[in-house]
Amino acid sequence: MAAVLAVGVAVADRLLVLERYPEEDEELRAEEALALPGGNAVNLLTVLARLGHRCRLLAALAEDAEGERLTAALEARGVDTAGCPRLAGSTPVSCILLSRATGSRTIIHHRALPEPTARHFAALDLDGVAWIHFEGRRPEATAAMMSRARERAPGARLSLELEKDRPGLEALLPLVDLVILSRAYATARGLAGPEEALAWAQERAPRTLLAVPWGEAGAWGLEPGCSRPCHVPAAPPPQVVDTRAAGDAFAAGLIHALLASQALPEALAYASRLAGAKCGRLGLDDFPLPPLAL
Repeated sequence: MAAVLAVGVAVADRLLVLERYPEEDEELRAEEALALPGGNAVNLLTVLARLGHRCRLLAALAEDAEGERLTAALEARGVDTAGCPRLAGSTPVSCILLSRATGSRTIIHHRALPEPTARHFAALDLDGVAWIHFEGRRPEATAAMMSRARERAPGARLSLELEKDRPGLEALLPLVDLVILSRAYATARGLAGPEEALAWAQERAPRTLLAVPWGEAGAWGLEPGCSRPCHVPAAPPPQVVDTRAAGDAFAAGLIHALLASQALPEALAYASRLAGAKCGRLGLDDFPLPPLAL
């Protein structure tokens, strides 16, 4: 399998499973309470490690007790944290309320820890890395990391996830080989649907492979030089249990399939199946991994 590096934020997730979402000022007993590593890059690597890839993370880890627990949890899941800078401060925390009644999740996040810089990225050994994935966060620093990646790992493919609408991220689209544009990002940009989102992205990055997962409606993709998108249906589980990190599972499945030289329609279909399987289980550690069609 391939060596994959992901750049982003590492978070200590506190997941509370509730019978239903509470009313304001209501006291409600949780059915389960779990402590899990989180963050988009972390979730992506957790799934890719389960699929057999050699996974490395670049994210800031705090020099506190929570940071030590988070590091241990990542290493136990096959995510190499040796390149992560240890910084003074407190570990980012997300409190996630998961409703069994609907399968929805509500996230409350606190983060005051600085993010990795281009200098931290420059210190990494990129020999043998086949894929580098970036969370769409700080455009200038990320662009510098992408430029360094092209210089030092010219054979690696680069991908970018656009989850939240942050100013200047559109400048990063032509710098990578794959862009995964989320429904939330498209909606925030005023893009009416997946095909409009693909057209918007292709105008800015005509030589970049594009993917737009759209929840229960399925996923769309567009290859460079093509004008007609491909579409695959969603693959929901018999019962939706936990939608947390479904988008990250989709991204992991897409990267896994593309590394296996799957064509875009087949890669999108696999990513949708993987995301659907994830939604049927709590967390990322034991949901069934569908086989990759050969």
